[in-house]
Amino acid sequence: MATEVTISKINWGNSPASAQIVTIEYKLWSSSSWTVVDSGVNVNTDGDITDSPLPSVSGLTPNELYYIRAYNECSSPLEYSPIETFNT
Repeated sequence: MATEVTISKINWGNSPASAQIVTIEYKLWSSSSWTVVDSGVNVNTDGDITDSPLPSVSGLTPNELYYIRAYNECSSPLEYSPIETFNT
């Protein structure tokens, strides 16, 4: 199983009208706190991350469930993407 995940796309509930700058966070399903993967990440209106290299999370524990989300750095209050899950 994967112990590193590369993030290439953000799925928003509603497509934004313009490019966004976001912070990406993840956590183990049982954790109460989120860990920042990267901030200042550029995302186009299709949700594709345009930064190079792409943000990634490494050192994950095999056979665990993780949550990942992003939030728009330019909105107040913060607007979060829907939480996505992935297994390692």
